[in-house]
Amino acid sequence: MVLLFFTGCAGEYAATAPARTSPGKGVSIPEMSGHAGAEFVMASLPEEIYATPAVNYTANARVGVFPFHEPDYAPGMGCVAGRILCDQLQKRRVFREVAFQPEMPPMPLRDLIETARLRGLDLIITGRLSDYFEGSALLQSRVSEIIQIISVQGGKPNVLWYAKACETGSPARSTDLIFFLSQGQQAPSADMLMKRNAEKFCNMILECPRQRR
Repeated sequence: MVLLFFTGCAGEYAATAPARTSPGKGVSIPEMSGHAGAEFVMASLPEEIYATPAVNYTANARVGVFPFHEPDYAPGMGCVAGRILCDQLQKRRVFREVAFQPEMPPMPLRDLIETARLRGLDLIITGRLSDYFEGSALLQSRVSEIIQIISVQGGKPNVLWYAKACETGSPARSTDLIFFLSQGQQAPSADMLMKRNAEKFCNMILECPRQRR
């Protein structure tokens, strides 16, 4: 059986959780610019966490996930990244209501917040696909994503979570087994790496202590 090993931003992916960046305080809202036979260890947490709330009071929130900003060389992949994250949030039941907003074009964050308020959303999730490469039988795939989860209701917008997740996946090499040559495998798809990053973001939110009723 062939194993595909995933690597993070700073080396080979391990089954244990990576060292976690201490959550930032008073973080301002930055503008976002524009296999068969494989076995995987469980996703852990994002490699870098810049902000997280002390208590998670968002379980009953109405949430809108917007297409990510994307590199010029990967048109359409920002929308794919946003949809994959939305699917994982729904699957894990992270929030009471989560909806993808694919019709929204990239816009300044200020305008996005105002649009979200008009739609009655409590939280918005925006992101940036900062690195994207679809691998092959010779080259590894890689994906890096940054997300912000922002509370938009009740006064000044507030960044609740702000984090970066990275994944790379290498192809499995052919192996000479004396009597025959085992077939190598393609690198994991970039979509698969996005799903793993989305799982990390979900873990980050669910790890935060829930507000007591």
